[in-house]
Parts: sequence; structure tokens; C-alpha cells
Amino acid sequence: MRIRVCIGVWLAAAAAVISVHAATLTLTEGTNIAAALSPDGKTIAFDLQGTIWTMPIAGGAVAAITDPLADARQPAFSPDGTTIAYQSFNDGGWHIWSSPAAGGDAKQITAGGFDEREPSYSPDGRWIAVSSDRSGNYDIWVISADGADARQLTTGSANQHSPTWSPDGKRIAYASDRAEGNGVYTISFEGVGERLLAPVEGAVSGVSWSPDRVHVLFVATTRDRSALHALDISTGVARQVSDNSEDIFGFRAAWLSPSEYLYAADAAIKRTRLGDDQPIARRIPFSATVTLDRPTYARKSFDFTSREPRPVKGIRGPVLAPDGSGVAFAALGDIWIGVPGQPATKLTDDAALVF
Repeated sequence: MRIRVCIGVWLAAAAAVISVHAATLTLTEGTNIAAALSPDGKTIAFDLQGTIWTMPIAGGAVAAITDPLADARQPAFSPDGTTIAYQSFNDGGWHIWSSPAAGGDAKQITAGGFDEREPSYSPDGRWIAVSSDRSGNYDIWVISADGADARQLTTGSANQHSPTWSPDGKRIAYASDRAEGNGVYTISFEGVGERLLAPVEGAVSGVSWSPDRVHVLFVATTRDRSALHALDISTGVARQVSDNSEDIFGFRAAWLSPSEYLYAADAAIKRTRLGDDQPIARRIPFSATVTLDRPTYARKSFDFTSREPRPVKGIRGPVLAPDGSGVAFAALGDIWIGVPGQPATKLTDDAALVF
């Protein structure tokens, strides 16, 4: 029996490359966008195609501030507006990085074998709250803005994530999926005084504290829909503020004032406000230009109609016989026995897929 192994198919394809041409695309919509607002309310940062972009609050053309290959997501402005932190897969794991809001060299803030995600700056800019699995499951941690110090705030076997600072910097609100009380929680900066703000049906994400400390916005996702809710902290009552027809993305809203905010849904960034007469959200238009290098090469031709015998180039789960006389393996949905110097023998032959 002769066994042939095919490796490096992509190398063969690369060898056949004739040329590379650039394809330029203009993007005006996107899925799973996360948006942040600068402290002066003039600039929006958002993620699209693994890149962090910025644009004026009114919308329009955008500027990329991260490398296209950084897989950068969930931006957060520093309180002075000069820096944008984000999570990036740039080094093979989710870590916190930052870049100047005006563009420039990226700086890695966290590193190591664990994930850090969903950054949120403290009001004084000294700390960044993140969700990290350093303890074995996702908990809320605070990390100094230079990455030199880290402190765990929450513990337990459930996942805690989506942190957001209170405007006075004393507490952090976050989502928890614990069995005894799924919902929105808060904890102090010292890691004490944890309490449930409101139980929530469905998966919670995108927690965001209003600047007047009156409301917390969050996204709840159930089997039927994802929806944006506003929680009144004083009463513990949450009400849905998005339309049932909207496809809400599960990331933080960005507040322009105690009543007006940005959120992402339906492939767009939207602007609306809280109120008894909830207005129809207004889309903020954007235009992002991306360039893709497209290789031109001789494509392999596949013949699916021929009935001519062909060699099998893939086998599965080979097992050597105890006496070394042959090998059992799966191929073409059946089990075979191969003996050196002889054609393989099929052991199964029916409509069932065996492997």
C-alpha cells in the first residue's frame, strides 16, 4: 500500500501567482460596530473590518488610526481625548492597546497568555477597567493606563464583563451571567460593595453609565431579538428604548448628554435620546475606503463529472494492526484495511458515512 501525503497546498498556489492587483472599496455600513465618543463630543471612534476609525460627530469621511491587520475592536477614549484604547488580537491574543486619537504609533498595554477585552477609562485617566480571564473565567479587573499594575475586582465562577465607570470614578457597572442573578451589577473601585442593579432576561452586554449617574444603558439579547434598555438606577426599573425591528449590536452606547446617546444597530451608527416620546433614531453616515490586495493566479480546474478512477488523497484516523501487518483507516465515508504491496480492502460499503 502506498500512502501519499499532500502538504503545502497554499505554497503551490502561491507559486502560481502571476500578479497582484489592488481593489478599492468604499464601506458605508458594517456589522457588529462598537462606537465611542470623544469627551468634547466632536469625534466618533468606531471599529470596522478590524480597524479603528475616527470621524466628526456629524459623520462623513473617516480616518484609520490602527493597522488593518491589528484586528482592533471596541474603542474607548481617554478622558483628555488624546488617546483611544481598544482590544486587539495583534500578538495572537486579545490584549489592550492604545493609539493617539490623531493617529500614530500603537502602544501595547497588556500582554501574556490571558485575554483582556472591553476597555473603559476611569474618569481621571489613571485606570482602565477590562474583562479578563486571568483568574480562570472572565472577571472585572482594573489595569493602570501604562499596564504596570493590575487589580482584580470581581470573583466567582460566572463571567463578568462589559465594564463601565460611574462618572465620579467610584464604582464600575458590568454584566454578569451568574445563575443566581443574571443582570447588571456594580462594584466599588476597591472591589467591595458588589450589588445587583437589575435582573435581566437574556444575555447582557454593552453596559454604559449616563453622565448624570441616573441611567445605565445595556443590551439584552434573547432568542427572539437584541434590544437596548435604559435602567433607572434609583428605581431598578429597566425599559426597552430600541425598536423591535432594530438589530442592536451588543456594545456600549456613547453618551452625548444625560439624555442623548449614540448606539450601533442595523449596520449603522445611530443618534437618539431618552424620553417619554422616544424619537426615531437618526443615522450618522460614514464613508470608509479600504484597499484589498487581490492575487491573480491560475486557478485549479475541478472535474466533478468524470467517472475515471482517481487516487484518494485524504485518509482519516489510521490505526496500525497489533502485529504491524496492516493499517485500518477511514476514506470516502468507509473503513478500509491496507496491507503493504496490495490494494486496500473496503470493510464497509453502504449509505452510512463511517469515519
